[in-house]
Amino acid sequence: MLRDYFGRVRLLNRDTWLIIASSAMVYFAPFGLVAVLFNLYLLRLGYGPDFVGLVNGAGFIAGTLASLPGAEIGRRWGTRRAALIGLSSNTILWCLLLLSFWLRGGWQSVWLVAGMCLLNLSGWGLYGVNILPFTMDATSVRERDHAFSLLSAMTAALSFLGASAGGVLPSLAGRILHRPLTDPAPFALSLVGAPLAFLLATVLLARTSGRVGNAVVGRSGAGQRAKPPMRGFAAMALVMLVMWAGTSSVTTFYNVYLDDALRVSTATIGIIMAAGSLLAVPASLLAPLALARLGGARTYVVASLGIAAASALLALVARSGVAASAYLATQALVALARPGINILQMEVIPVPWRTTMSAVVTIALTLGSAAMAFLGGRIIVSSGYRTLFLVGCGLVLLGAALFALFFAHGRPGATGGPQATA
Repeated sequence: MLRDYFGRVRLLNRDTWLIIASSAMVYFAPFGLVAVLFNLYLLRLGYGPDFVGLVNGAGFIAGTLASLPGAEIGRRWGTRRAALIGLSSNTILWCLLLLSFWLRGGWQSVWLVAGMCLLNLSGWGLYGVNILPFTMDATSVRERDHAFSLLSAMTAALSFLGASAGGVLPSLAGRILHRPLTDPAPFALSLVGAPLAFLLATVLLARTSGRVGNAVVGRSGAGQRAKPPMRGFAAMALVMLVMWAGTSSVTTFYNVYLDDALRVSTATIGIIMAAGSLLAVPASLLAPLALARLGGARTYVVASLGIAAASALLALVARSGVAASAYLATQALVALARPGINILQMEVIPVPWRTTMSAVVTIALTLGSAAMAFLGGRIIVSSGYRTLFLVGCGLVLLGAALFALFFAHGRPGATGGPQATA
């Protein structure tokens, strides 16, 4: 089994490795360093959980609005070019967003909201929508499970490094600037790592050969004349909307919960979130084995039930050790399920519609995240964190039930279903 596993990994071509390396650097920033520090930076600027929800929610809405145009850009210009434009834009926009530190009054809040919107317009709308179809183009069916597993593992590993840096850098920056950690300056300086990571990601993706990902879908092709698979789009969108709204109750507000409710130090928050990313690495590498044994649908449902249990635990026991365990379990289970669901959403529709499916899923994810970001901040203020996590638990359970209903036969082509590729 191990010989077969590593044998398939050796089949990965240079473009696939560069895509994996570039994606890993992307995850270092928003899913590692930024995930730990940005919300804490907003709190240090004097804002509350409701404004944290507003900034995150506005960014998610912007990404939603950009997803379908981003898919069309990928279809016209090629997925590689669209992803490169998104990465280049995010490098510049993160530099601009950090100028918020020097602004005061209403201009600062407007700048933060507008900056997050622009980041998600280019990040989700161009990069996020097109990177999965680009990866599908670069791989063949034989090694695809392992390529997506390795992609998930590497992004988790760099998220770990980013989160680890997020736990350490504010203290170092504070000593350099002679500022306490109650001041926003150490957090602003630490967040400079975000544009640097995006710059490296852009360079790595630009080094791909261009033999894949630059293909433009012709307007007169058979796939274009066929009607879009609306039922497949609608089913996947509904599942992802509900599921990610529930999961976001943890992912969006976890560091706020530890800092605001449990009074956990910034360094400890960084360690916990880094450990979650680190635990996701072996979970991702085990994904092909889980897919082979259980199939994509069962793996996703089992993982979802575990995520729901972790959310319930967060709600019922307000202890830092329990909160850490629940977060670690959530990160590991999301990583275990991600490779299979990423492949499934590309394979349940014909090839010419892959960028559209990616856009539909991105819209569902961002809408779900936006809804929880907007409502979650208000739920915290009015009813507390316990209610927030219980709502998240219920939504994850509903998402798992919908997924089992729509995709009960597992991934097409892997468990006997029809292979819906052109």
